[in-house]
Amino acid sequence: MFSQPEMLVLTAALNPDADVAVRSWREWAAIESLEDAPSPQVRLLPTVLENLSRIAPAVELPKKVYGLARMTFAKSRHLVFSTSDVITQLSKSGPLIVTKGLAMLTRFDSWSSRQMGDIDIHVPRSEVGAALDILATAGWKPRFSMTYESLRHRSSLRRDSWNFRKGAGQVDLHWQWSAARKDDDLEAEMWQTAVQVQIAGQKVLLQSAEYALVTALHHGFLQGNRSDALQSVVDAARLMPLCNDETLLRLLARTNLLLQAEHLMNSLRAAGAPVKIPAVVGQVEMSRRTPLSSTPLPDETALLRRPSLYRLWEKLGRRSRLEHFLLKRTGPFSKPLTPHPPRPEYDLRDCAMMDEIAGPGWSWPEPDRSCFWSDRGDARLLIPLQTVDDHLIILSMEGRTSLNAEVDIFANGVFIVRWHQMARLASGACCLMIPGRLLFGPWIEISLRPRPYLGASEDGATALGVPARRLRVLNLRQITEVFSRHEVPQLYVRILKGEEPYASKFARIEDKISNSPFKNSEHVPVNFDPFMYVLSYPDLFENEVDPYVHFLSDGHRERRTYY
Repeated sequence: MFSQPEMLVLTAALNPDADVAVRSWREWAAIESLEDAPSPQVRLLPTVLENLSRIAPAVELPKKVYGLARMTFAKSRHLVFSTSDVITQLSKSGPLIVTKGLAMLTRFDSWSSRQMGDIDIHVPRSEVGAALDILATAGWKPRFSMTYESLRHRSSLRRDSWNFRKGAGQVDLHWQWSAARKDDDLEAEMWQTAVQVQIAGQKVLLQSAEYALVTALHHGFLQGNRSDALQSVVDAARLMPLCNDETLLRLLARTNLLLQAEHLMNSLRAAGAPVKIPAVVGQVEMSRRTPLSSTPLPDETALLRRPSLYRLWEKLGRRSRLEHFLLKRTGPFSKPLTPHPPRPEYDLRDCAMMDEIAGPGWSWPEPDRSCFWSDRGDARLLIPLQTVDDHLIILSMEGRTSLNAEVDIFANGVFIVRWHQMARLASGACCLMIPGRLLFGPWIEISLRPRPYLGASEDGATALGVPARRLRVLNLRQITEVFSRHEVPQLYVRILKGEEPYASKFARIEDKISNSPFKNSEHVPVNFDPFMYVLSYPDLFENEVDPYVHFLSDGHRERRTYY
């Protein structure tokens, strides 16, 4: 599973034999330079220093390794200091368990040898709303443009945690052990077997050694990256002597982690870690013959006007005629989190904008802000309209992979088009012509239904449907303007032809862009395109605005597209 250099650094960090550990260190140093070594391996160098200092104190390591250990200590302490306020407030509100990095540092006093990127805090599932209120009041911001409303009513049903930032502090709030496997008995046992410690002057809980190891294994081998996998091996070597073998094997079987545990045990053996390793091979073969039970998807009641009526419609097979009749009689199924007056365009990568029109069936914002995935058999958008007439809805997609090859799109219960995604999605747009006769008022409810829907899986891949990126709404007058044969040439064509006054206006705007005092402002998004921004909006071009100034003063608030 691990490469030769990775196994060498693991052996240097874990092997108790001085000759073996030193030889592994020197072989690794001959292969990798400290300046160019991959970060997952560099992460373990403080652990290597700790091990070699104990078993081979005469061996001198490069000064950079000592500096890395001191930096690890300082960063960890500073991170705890930066999050002490939220630890205090959350611990006063109810029970909490500190997991992963901070738990390892506290349990083994390994502040110089174990890096951590954030503080992992686990609260009971029933207390997630109160915990979110505390974080919001204290000024913590959800990462990746997530909103508290979406997190509370949409994403918390799908995920087991989310990350928050405030200044130098970073907290990962957990509310269930795994979103893919909901087991109330396991969750209850984790709380019952937790041990009490003091952190930042507050009494908090740590997972039992068995639960801590299972958590490290799940994060490192299923959820995390290469660095997390290596760190989980080191953490497991420290936790294993504290574990009861029978309890550990039972937890590994209950959480379907026996196969990952086998890889972990093989890595510990290869590194020569001085721990008694329980045999898991027989259990792995048995687990492979045992089918995994699927977890039913939670209801998104906060995103539905009449949850009971919606569930009845689903049980009856999602019949379009029945849907059309119900929407006509009772109004839309969807109830967006933060309704807003009609907009001509929606950036569906923006969680706050999704909160305005998204009903049930949508996941969470992608970290790279590329799209917002649908992830249910029925994903809805409730779009407010200015007028009750013919409309063109243009739904732009991101070029991403989806296992649900085809998606049927309905408008107010009427089939409009089948979107063929194939195995690889191509960036493009799906145009939906919505005749006014389908409208029951100044709104249109779009439903996207994979055909067939593959359902949920451990990694969520089979649930993903449409990677939505942007949505434009054009009424009858705007459609006429767009498709008229007598349409005036687009603005950029006039500029390229040198037509006046467009060419002169553009030259003056170009000069403003070059000399803008705000072009390097930290508040301007990294991917802000000033030319695209000013050419996308006729009012900005007509008034020859400085796009940086306008975006900072008005455009951001108006949610104008900027790239």
